[in-house]
Formats: sequence, C-alpha cells, structure tokens
Amino acid sequence: MKTLLKHKSTRRNFLIIVGLILILIAVIRIFAIPKSDPNVINETTEYFKLLLDNLFIALLVTTFLGWFTFYIEIPESEKKHSILEPNRIKDYFPKARLETDFWYFSGGTG
Repeated sequence: MKTLLKHKSTRRNFLIIVGLILILIAVIRIFAIPKSDPNVINETTEYFKLLLDNLFIALLVTTFLGWFTFYIEIPESEKKHSILEPNRIKDYFPKARLETDFWYFSGGTG
C-alpha cells in the first residue's frame, strides 16, 4: 500500500478506481436489486444483498485504514534507527565507533 500511495498520481488513480467501485456497488445495491420483481424475494436475493453490503463495507474500511496508516507513518528521511542483518554489523562498527558518543545495548548475545 505504501508504494501505491507514495506518488500523487498513483494515489489519485487508486482513489478514483476505489470510488468508482464503491459507487457501482452502491448503485447495484440501491437501484438494481430492489427493482427486480418485488413479489419474488428469495434466499438468493437476500444473499446477494448481504454480499454487496459486506463488500462495500470491507472495501471502504480497508481503503480508509491503508490511507490512515500511510499518513501516520514516519517518513524514511526522519527515521533515526535502522535494522541491520547480523552479518553486516562488522561493517558498521568502525564508522559508528568514531561518530557515536553514547551506546545503549538492550538484547543478548549468543
């Protein structure tokens, strides 16, 4: 989701596509299904209504959560910590020893 929302043009295209899908689901649910024969209400119609309702809500909530987590995430340029692979630590220690005033270790060795 991060790579999809990173650029403004892809973000706009994604939101347009999701919006069109949500509108299509709503139009089918509100206008197309009730216009079918009102005397014939069977299990298939009710199941289809429930499916469209759940699809609409799931798509809306998923898009909102992705959008929300995209905006609350700390940008890469502001991150102060990085994760190193264990076999790469030896490459970083000489430089870190010269540039660091304070070390804090929380962990264990094996």
